[in-house]
Amino acid sequence: MIANVSPGRHITNGFRYVPSAGFSFQGLEANRACKNVMALAEKFGVKVEVDVKWQENEDAAFPNQSTKLVFP
Repeated sequence: MIANVSPGRHITNGFRYVPSAGFSFQGLEANRACKNVMALAEKFGVKVEVDVKWQENEDAAFPNQSTKLVFP
């Protein structure tokens, strides 16, 4: 992964524990999180579907719209 990952349970400095995986990862901004999802999907050959909804904000790329992203 292209994220800060640590085996076991850690909950300080922005780390979040994933009990089913047995590791903790440090919080990521959206672009880095997406890159991690893609890296894992490619490594394990799984399809990923992500529902995205933009905020109702005039500065948003597509205000109040939603879409589904599918990664083979």
